[in-house]
Amino acid sequence: MIHSPFIAVPRDAVNSFIARSGDMQAGYIAYSLLLAIFPFLIFCVSLTGIFIGVDRSAEAVGVLFDFAPPYLAKVLEPAVVDVLSRTHSLFTLFILVAIWAAMRGVEAINRAFDSIYGERDGGVWLLRKTKALVTVFLSAISAVVLGLSILLAPGLIVIIEEFTHIEIPTNITLMRYAVGIVVFYCLIWSLHWFLPSNHAEGFTRWPGAVFTTISWLGMATGLSIFLANWGRYSVTYGALAGIVITMLFLYFSAAIILLGAELNAALQRYKKEHT
Repeated sequence: MIHSPFIAVPRDAVNSFIARSGDMQAGYIAYSLLLAIFPFLIFCVSLTGIFIGVDRSAEAVGVLFDFAPPYLAKVLEPAVVDVLSRTHSLFTLFILVAIWAAMRGVEAINRAFDSIYGERDGGVWLLRKTKALVTVFLSAISAVVLGLSILLAPGLIVIIEEFTHIEIPTNITLMRYAVGIVVFYCLIWSLHWFLPSNHAEGFTRWPGAVFTTISWLGMATGLSIFLANWGRYSVTYGALAGIVITMLFLYFSAAIILLGAELNAALQRYKKEHT
């Protein structure tokens, strides 16, 4: 039983995560994402405005907040709405800051993936920057697709029903989460393929992506329940409570992403040892 892959592989993944100081790497990634998350949302609003107009772009981003954990939406949504309610020329600055900060977080994930998947040199400087930039835009597009697909889904269903003459049963809440999960899984799988300098050749990527998706959903739900029932963080952190909770959420998210990569690597090592 102790040599079962269901025990040996997760144990190897956790041990490797600890040995590589994965907790410290997750902390740096979370810090970079914290700097990026607010301007990144403004960037998504600007990008969405290109497709459906500025008036409805805020509505699409609001859909994303409906999908996000409540404690995260409570911190970020008022600030984003306040910025969108004003007419100014700072969007270009927000975009530049978002890209720079998000690239730092992506590069940290890139280096961590290279270490996990066995790529030592981490690639040349220009290649790392290019990958980070592409990943930032890919993430922004994924967020926009998620918002638009949920926002425009009722209209698309009506069009499909008119052409096929088939009534499609709809559950907007179920549809929202189903689309969100699929988009999130595809994004995570893409990160495991695109970010490593060797594209994680020879590794099975989907187990880590599935683990990350399920674990992230469980973490977000569990943290929401804890904060709603037992969390008294405002007493401890005061006005900084929202930032601390957001940082904690980002830290857990980064750790789960790295553990997903460790799971893929551990699975590959197990296969080599038993073939």
